Amino acid sequence: LEHNLELVLQEVKGKYSENELENHTSNGLLQLHEMETCTERYIETLMATLKSENAYNKKQLQISQLLEKDFKLFKHNADNELEKQKKELNSRMKQVMESQMKALEVVHS
Repeated sequence: LEHNLELVLQEVKGKYSENELENHTSNGLLQLHEMETCTERYIETLMATLKSENAYNKKQLQISQLLEKDFKLFKHNADNELEKQKKELNSRMKQVMESQMKALEVVHS
């Protein structure tokens, strides 16, 4: 590997002047630095997005839990109201039946 690098280095030195090599090296280092900066910004953006999504998901979970709790309370209240109305209806039907029985007794006597 070292031998191959030496060959490449000799070939490059033969094609470019010392000044050109320095410029290419400087440009390459600048490009690497820019890529590193862009990568860091991209990672920061990803992290911010993940935090934002995490916060959003937590809020969605809280909302879902509140809705579930409200629904259970609503259902419980509705079931209680339905039971109460059934009892009232049964009581009224019993009163009607008793009234009809009394009316029949009066008619038959």
